[in-house]
Amino acid sequence: RKDTFQRVQNLLTQPEFSIKNPNNVYAVLKVFTGNASICHSTGENVYEFLTDQILKVDEINPQVAARLCGLFDYTAKLPALQKDLLKTQAARALRYPKLSKNTRELIEPVLLV
Repeated sequence: RKDTFQRVQNLLTQPEFSIKNPNNVYAVLKVFTGNASICHSTGENVYEFLTDQILKVDEINPQVAARLCGLFDYTAKLPALQKDLLKTQAARALRYPKLSKNTRELIEPVLLV
């Protein structure tokens, strides 16, 4: 669906959703990052949004945040523009002072692509 990104953003505002609940995070964010055709074609603000969510989750539960880093798995296969946008977000995440070791280890290789 063309409105998938908007629907994901809306789901995060629902009272039933809790960023502290791993099952909620997996059901909404992990599933969205796993949908490469939508996730990587929606526009540059999706990468910023998802990086923000990874950083929020990382402060609460680094293991869950690490699982969201699948967003960065396709970096080498993306067109140049998307690759650059994703690398920009990876660099931003790596500058985050509270970034966990788990998440850092999964994001650092993106800058080498």
